[in-house]
Amino acid sequence: MSVLSEVAVDIVAAADEARFRALMQTHHSLGAVPGMGEPVRYVAHHRGRWLALAVFSAPALKCGARDHWIGWDRGVQFGRFHLVTTNSRFLLLPGGERTLGSRVLSLCTRRLVRDWPARFGHDVLLAETFVAPELFRGTVDRAANWIEIGRTRGFARDRHGDSAHPRPKLVFLHPLCRGARARLGAADLDPRLRHGVPKMTLSAAQMRSLPEFFQHIDDPRRRQDRPPSLSAMRSLLIRVDPVQLDAALRAWHEAHGAADSALAIDGKTIRGAIDDDGKQAHVLGIIGHDTKAPWGQKKSA
Repeated sequence: MSVLSEVAVDIVAAADEARFRALMQTHHSLGAVPGMGEPVRYVAHHRGRWLALAVFSAPALKCGARDHWIGWDRGVQFGRFHLVTTNSRFLLLPGGERTLGSRVLSLCTRRLVRDWPARFGHDVLLAETFVAPELFRGTVDRAANWIEIGRTRGFARDRHGDSAHPRPKLVFLHPLCRGARARLGAADLDPRLRHGVPKMTLSAAQMRSLPEFFQHIDDPRRRQDRPPSLSAMRSLLIRVDPVQLDAALRAWHEAHGAADSALAIDGKTIRGAIDDDGKQAHVLGIIGHDTKAPWGQKKSA
């Protein structure tokens, strides 16, 4: 009982990282974790003796059970992976008490909410782990209040594609704060949870309204039920009627753009651009002074 109450968990010191990796490589069935992503390495100890090791790193890019539990779809998940971490390794060292597992795992998740922002500059809301049912039952995870939500498909991705011998794993999740599920699946991500340079400035409501304005644009695509690649999107934009696209964008801006106190107008002569009549092309653009929104663009000879 004294060990349980006195055990502590700390981030592995730089001087101990080689020892940590060697022990993980020797005693864990999967070996040490490659040095990639955002790993945090923990050691549980009692009076100087190492008892257990744990690694938390970047989450799985694809996990249907997790995504369904959160309510994620492809439209939002890629900007929120930084809010999820995977317990990629957990090891009770030989000679230690088996009953320590849930205690150590709980101490690790308590530290994560402080250590992750301090190390990587952003919060983490959810921890996940995957358990091979042919080897383990997830007893430690359940005892530490992790939630079993389903199984993976079990296919391993390699350079040749999915493996032919699937081995499904149990999926466990552990929310690291109240409301983690709702915050991860919200249509509009809390600005305080965003990380890195923003790539999209539109709100969810503005994005949902785009099809209404684009419905009158002729669609040159073939009908096929799969997401387009980047090259396919580029090819599509080349073939879209520019007059129809410009009209749709102007109508959308008029509906959603804030009032501008002034408009900035600028024109350019496109060097070397000659139309079928031998005339040089000119482009005129209009930008809102306050909103910085493009209100229109006109090309003429």
